[in-house]
Amino acid sequence: MTIWEPLAMPRRRRLPNPFGRLLRAPSDPHPGTEALPIVDDATAVRILDLAVRLGETMLVTGAPASEVTFAIVRAAEAFGLHPVHIDVTYNSITAAYHRSGEDRPITLLRVVRAAAPDYEKLLRLQALLSEITAGLPLTDARARLTEIRRTPFSHRPIVVIAAQGLLAVGVAVMFGGNPVVTVLAFFAAALAALTQLGLSRARVPFFFSQITAAAVLTLFASLAPALAATGLPGAAEARPSVVVASAIVLMLAGLTVVGAAQDAIDGFALTASGRILELMTQTLGVVIGILVGLQVASLVGLAVDPPARPSPWAPSRCSSWERH
Repeated sequence: MTIWEPLAMPRRRRLPNPFGRLLRAPSDPHPGTEALPIVDDATAVRILDLAVRLGETMLVTGAPASEVTFAIVRAAEAFGLHPVHIDVTYNSITAAYHRSGEDRPITLLRVVRAAAPDYEKLLRLQALLSEITAGLPLTDARARLTEIRRTPFSHRPIVVIAAQGLLAVGVAVMFGGNPVVTVLAFFAAALAALTQLGLSRARVPFFFSQITAAAVLTLFASLAPALAATGLPGAAEARPSVVVASAIVLMLAGLTVVGAAQDAIDGFALTASGRILELMTQTLGVVIGILVGLQVASLVGLAVDPPARPSPWAPSRCSSWERH
């Protein structure tokens, strides 16, 4: 008796489908999981407070609005707050965090005081941000930020005033001033800086501080023609216009121009508009101060004649085309 076994049908070989992987998601029996940090409201407020205070100090010390926004978002995300919405204007910072499923967001607002550039403190803040991203605990980060915020300016006011005077000396040399002009420019700039320092400590608005300092240095420069009677070498050639132009450089808002341009390029139009308005106010204060100083000098008999020729940009008294 023969047992007939069924013939085995040959298996069809399936051609590889190169598009199958693009159309179908891979079936993984153990899909990867992501740990979601659980942050309660009290901790979220502390994190937002740390991030906003960090951004506020960076904005005060001279950082542009784009870097401030990035620093706040990065610090908050390092402690588990994401997404955080930031609004940086010229004098305020607003941060909001809305957890999914909650009815009300957590919002903090910080008012930014007047800017006081301090790049050493800004470097320390950037280093603290790097440590926060690397895993610095929240308590330690808050303590470090408080220490940095309370750190005073590293240089004494007399050193800053001397540095501003040396800046005026460099400008006077660029204008071709003789030793008498450079000395007058140094003392004029130092006197203007000292005036602004005293007025700032008296809580006088910066606009009036600009007017007063410009008037003081103009009155000081008007004394330059009186030095001709002393017989000092080069005293007769000392021009008050060069002294004023050299000393007034330290009162110009050069950093404000750079900050306004950078904020406008980065898309922070409101902050850029505020910086431009500040620039116009500071420049207007300088102009008014010079006019007041000239008027007072003419009343006391120290009239300053306007320059008959433009100031040279080199030590030589004439340009190359004038020699020929």
